[in-house]
Amino acid sequence: MRLIYITDVHGAFERVGQILGETVADLYIIAGDIVDISFHTARTALGYHDLQTYFHGLRRGRGKADLALEDFVDELLEEAGLPGDLLEKGGRYRRETLHARRALRQQYRLLENTISLEWRSPVFCLPGNHDMDLGHTALKERDLHMTCRNAGPFRVAGYGGAGGRTPGIPERYVVKYRAGTGISEENNEMYRFFRDKEPHIIVSHQPAYGIHDFVPPMGETGSIALRRYCEKHPVLLCLTGHLHDQWGLEESDGTVFLNPSHFGEITRGGGQRSEGGFFFDVDLGETGVTRVRHRKLAAGIIYDVVVHTREGGLWKQEVVDRGRYEALLTGRNCETGQDGGTHLSDDALEKELRRFYDLFQKGGSRGKGPVLEKALRLLEKGLPKDFAADVMAGSLEGSSPKREADVDVVFYLRCGRSGKFPCDSDKRAACPLFLEAKGKIAEILGDDITFAVADCIDMDRVAQSVGDKNYDCQLTQRFVSYRSMARLVNGPVVAPVAALIAENEDFRREIEGCIRSYFSIFLETARHVPSFPKYESRLKAMGIIIPEPIARKLRAFLKDQ
Repeated sequence: MRLIYITDVHGAFERVGQILGETVADLYIIAGDIVDISFHTARTALGYHDLQTYFHGLRRGRGKADLALEDFVDELLEEAGLPGDLLEKGGRYRRETLHARRALRQQYRLLENTISLEWRSPVFCLPGNHDMDLGHTALKERDLHMTCRNAGPFRVAGYGGAGGRTPGIPERYVVKYRAGTGISEENNEMYRFFRDKEPHIIVSHQPAYGIHDFVPPMGETGSIALRRYCEKHPVLLCLTGHLHDQWGLEESDGTVFLNPSHFGEITRGGGQRSEGGFFFDVDLGETGVTRVRHRKLAAGIIYDVVVHTREGGLWKQEVVDRGRYEALLTGRNCETGQDGGTHLSDDALEKELRRFYDLFQKGGSRGKGPVLEKALRLLEKGLPKDFAADVMAGSLEGSSPKREADVDVVFYLRCGRSGKFPCDSDKRAACPLFLEAKGKIAEILGDDITFAVADCIDMDRVAQSVGDKNYDCQLTQRFVSYRSMARLVNGPVVAPVAALIAENEDFRREIEGCIRSYFSIFLETARHVPSFPKYESRLKAMGIIIPEPIARKLRAFLKDQ
């Protein structure tokens, strides 16, 4: 049997897709720290962790340790006469918990899409300390935590999580790690589980004690229970991760222990990036492991770095790629240089969105540059100063059912705080502001240029979402998306709200992260999903409601494909 083992993915799902597409194996295992953080920025995750710490203290002081933190906060907010700062923190904790759960589930859905669309061999997944319980995610059917599965002649069992608390994961969804140092074998959940299942292959995010587990200055930090189990039972292979610098192959008491180092890109101390890309390609025969290739994925190409072969009962190591091997030994980046400067540029989101929008441009809408420029000139001269518009090359149905729109227009209006927002298509027909704007656009463009209303955005509502730090506001996400890929008329109308978003960097990056995950899901899925309802159902499963104008574009695109 051939097995490919990847650990510490940290959100590098595109790389996972490349491995699945470029290799052939009987079993794939993706283990530990599948995602990087539950939010889209580390500072937001740390801010949420500070709130968790605050409410942990309150819960302990009130003797409510038996309550999940989310339940404790809900119960607390029902009390009368709470101070204003406590109400504010509790409300923020609720909102950010919902956002964290949604952001995590979106990431797991994206990985599940990648797996299900790219390959048909069994793929098992194990959560690490950066992950939520996979039983609440799209990966639940692949979850190895406290589960034993058959793979050919072998039984594979896993135990996920690790010691310590990871910032940003709602307590209700944390993988409970009950296999720590100091717990006797009989009281150790992991030991009892493996003893009951008797697996040939063990997958554990936390390493075994004394093997791939050294952390200076603490020393050996691995699981004593895992080491003891492997010493006393016939385990052929133990796959671990967690400690990125403690990689390699080691055999002890008949068990081969493997940690390939991290697969996804990570941030080291001092803010430097480590490029990762490492994984193991393992051959197993009837008697155990026969060959192990330590490999690296770099820029879409797979390199053999070290090959381990068993000869006469001993392991022989051959370094195939001296440069990449020495870079791994010394902690340097071989592909990007020692500084690890691999961050996305500031305009990365804009480029992604333009690529996304370009997919929708049906053949008839290409080459409309002159018409678009004419429409912009007319609107810049005639559009009233109290509302703005974004203009794009058309790809929706125009005023005539037989004629495609020359341009798509997004309205930006200031609707006040009345609560009667015209931003949903089923409410627009009754909105005087919307009807007035549409009539004015028609008057300015005349009969020569047809247009379709792509969307309508209430800038007051967007400003409110920024003040509330509502990362999941669909309207705000749509506003940021259009602003990254369209041409604006009457910029001063949107400038104050755009400035609010720009000034709040953490909020902006969270919004952009939400948008990027949405478009990543589309770009990864659209090539394989033939029907719009199936695509739409996948997004709805993650809590994403597609705006009707975008839905029309998606339907047209998928139909053309």
